[in-house]
Amino acid sequence: MNDSIDDNTRILLEAYRLSEERLKAQTSSALAADSRAMAFAGLLVAASAILAGLSTSSPNTDGMLWGAAILIIAAIFSGLAARPIDFYMAGAKAGDVYIDASQSDFLEEIKQLSGFNDKHIVENYRKMKHNNDLFRISFVCALLGVAWPILVQLCTP
Repeated sequence: MNDSIDDNTRILLEAYRLSEERLKAQTSSALAADSRAMAFAGLLVAASAILAGLSTSSPNTDGMLWGAAILIIAAIFSGLAARPIDFYMAGAKAGDVYIDASQSDFLEEIKQLSGFNDKHIVENYRKMKHNNDLFRISFVCALLGVAWPILVQLCTP
């Protein structure tokens, strides 16, 4: 950077740069979480189909079918965790941040853009937490869906 830029300006520019980096990291994390949730949903559907198929030769058909149904419910929650949502990403269209130099102060614009990013970072975290909660519910349901048929088979004479 130019030495004529004072420390306050450097701090503001660095804060803005870091907020852009945070938005990029959130986007990467969200994409990874979506991939994980979709793969888990597919695994759960396959496991449900296997349980349903095994139920015909099981001494307790209902227990196996209930386990399969619970796995489908888990797959639904996992799919919901990966559903498309509005998510804020780094960057913007030039028209959204166009600065008319004759009417605006550069540092004020950087502060506004940083505030804009901060608001979106908080909103992204809220959405990511909600999807994480859905995935956690899916995981608990999956455990129940696997444990239920096992327990039923162990308790059936």
